[in-house]
Amino acid sequence: MKKISKKDKILYSIFIKGMGKKKVFLFEDIVVFVHKFFPGDFSLSGYPEYPDSDIFRRAIYFELKPQGLLRIKNKQCVLTDLGIERATEIGKYLAISDSSLVNPQRININYEIQRMTSLKGFELFINGRKKELIDQDFYDFFKVSVRTKPLELSGNITQINSIIKKIENVNKKISLELAKYSKYLEENYLELLGGGNNEN
Repeated sequence: MKKISKKDKILYSIFIKGMGKKKVFLFEDIVVFVHKFFPGDFSLSGYPEYPDSDIFRRAIYFELKPQGLLRIKNKQCVLTDLGIERATEIGKYLAISDSSLVNPQRININYEIQRMTSLKGFELFINGRKKELIDQDFYDFFKVSVRTKPLELSGNITQINSIIKKIENVNKKISLELAKYSKYLEENYLELLGGGNNEN
């Protein structure tokens, strides 16, 4: 597989986060989600848990913007048509897209990686702060609420766990951490499976 540069990884992450559309993101947001999407590539030396903003600044202001791949003003960034075209090509090398178009299912998987790993509850979990988790973290992770019916709740849990399994093809480490978090939530909030819906 062709080696992807850091510049291209940033471009592709913005593309995935925006679901292939021209969505505006703040510079700081890009730093955060790219660092999570490609762990290890954008970290401060000696501090792998923290992103190095200088890497992003150089790539965005001195490579992506001058090459017409990204527009940025007042720290607000958006892909250009050329940027979207380039990101689609990058996706082929990363085995995320098919031979001609971006595969929506694959984009959804990467979108879910961003969604789940950005949740406050997940961050608490991986930082060993399980005691601070609350039932809302369960609902946020499985995309349900206290009013969700039991069958729908069960279906969502099954769907999320299926996505986590597919994430192995993108990032095994993240997949493993998400699987641990999912299992923990199920084991500790199992009563929520039938809670709040008895009247239905």
